[in-house]
Amino acid sequence: MKLFTRRFLSFALLGLWLTACGPSIYMAQDFRSYAPKHKTVAILPAAVTMQLRPN
Repeated sequence: MKLFTRRFLSFALLGLWLTACGPSIYMAQDFRSYAPKHKTVAILPAAVTMQLRPN
């Protein structure tokens, strides 16, 4: 019984941690009026910048 409780709490805390660190979603105030007018959705790549240090 203790093993089940520990696993359950571990998964619950992991799930909470993963959802708390998720991205924030921002929506315009008048989103409901703009949404029906749009027919195309653009999926843009995330900008990634990597700076490597010399070995």
